[in-house]
Amino acid sequence: MMDKQITGISYNFLSLPDVLNIGLDPITSQIKTNYRADGVKLRKENLKTSVGIAGTAWTKEITDYLDGFQYLNKTSSDGGASEMFSVAPMDTKRALEMQAFSLAPIDFDPIPVDPIVQNPHNPELQFFPTAEGFYDYQRKMYIYQYKDHLGNARVSYGMNRSTGSIEITDSNDYYPFGMNHLKTGNAYFGAGRYQNYKYQEQELQETGFYSFKWRNYMPDVGRFFNIDPLSEKYAYQSHYNFSENRVIDARELEGLEAKLIKDAEVNLQVSNNPFKLSVEYTPAKYELKTNVIQGAFSNLDVQQKLSTVENNFKSKGFDLTIIQDSNATYNIDMTFPGQSVTIVNDNGTTRTGTVLGDAPLGNPTTATVNAKNGDTDTITHEIAHTFGAEHIWEPNSGVENTPANINNRMNSYENPTSSMKGLGTEFNKNQIQKMEETVKANSFRLPQNKK
Repeated sequence: MMDKQITGISYNFLSLPDVLNIGLDPITSQIKTNYRADGVKLRKENLKTSVGIAGTAWTKEITDYLDGFQYLNKTSSDGGASEMFSVAPMDTKRALEMQAFSLAPIDFDPIPVDPIVQNPHNPELQFFPTAEGFYDYQRKMYIYQYKDHLGNARVSYGMNRSTGSIEITDSNDYYPFGMNHLKTGNAYFGAGRYQNYKYQEQELQETGFYSFKWRNYMPDVGRFFNIDPLSEKYAYQSHYNFSENRVIDARELEGLEAKLIKDAEVNLQVSNNPFKLSVEYTPAKYELKTNVIQGAFSNLDVQQKLSTVENNFKSKGFDLTIIQDSNATYNIDMTFPGQSVTIVNDNGTTRTGTVLGDAPLGNPTTATVNAKNGDTDTITHEIAHTFGAEHIWEPNSGVENTPANINNRMNSYENPTSSMKGLGTEFNKNQIQKMEETVKANSFRLPQNKK
């Protein structure tokens, strides 16, 4: 990454960067990071070195992360602390975005909180989180944050103890993928500062990367630079995209996958009296416009079949209405002739069979559902595929491939476990939630055929 002067990156066994080398002689910086076995960041060391005629000078910033409490220790080659940090004026002091960030001001209140208590101040503790934002331990100041619907910190403010007035301590304006606007407000960055927690509540690093738990994100290009640990689950899309490219209605979960900020809408009716509290749940309603290729089936036959499919979903808590529309991009083909297939059993034996239907996975907008003879159970099964439901024997199905679930709607005779082959009629709550999320997202993904 020569544009950022990053000359080398090494990774640990979790594919997390543990050493970054930045800069070229005479001024360089090396950032080392320690993690727990589950990927949680514990310590970061930033060693800056400057080589000159008078010799070599260095400064070191050690940031410790302890369950939200953040500590910062600064040392230098002459034994000093922060006053020596001008020795290495690297762009990392502004997260490699000189035009976007100012250095975070440090304003220590000289008035002790309680004169009776002698020297209670820990010089290394910087801040810790609260329900409303942070507590700035160095300034003895509660920080309140205004965040948008994605959790992005827009404005941080608090009460200045010296003046008694409200003080804005940080403000940020973002482009859609999280890069800060250039100097539109008081956007601050500084070592060990709460102001570094900006986009989607993640910490902005000296490199300009946002440190999500499992990957590092580059807002200037809208991509992670670590491969997705869940690549096998999302094989139909790029392994480096951010939040599945949904930056308006979804946020990234720990650098793993996108989470819609608003799941399926529900209606809750609550009645309250001194003796009874009851809540009535009404499932979200969905309309599916589809073009039906009906072949020899009459219009009445098609209507009856679609009505049966609707009831198959509604009876399990997914309120689906199918609307016939010859202009729709979603298709149901009742003329599908079937397809021969060889099935490999778990004991290694094989047998031949006929595929009664197929459909792409997770594509509720432009899919074609194939169903031999317009069979309603097949149509229901394949529509569920387009809504994101997977076969129960697949690792991300949300259903255990056990005898208790042999009657699940997403089972079939292709199940590799011999004792589990069969067709079912049930959906569980995980499958309903997955279908609701997929339909709500109206996802445009490259299809992956499922039979």
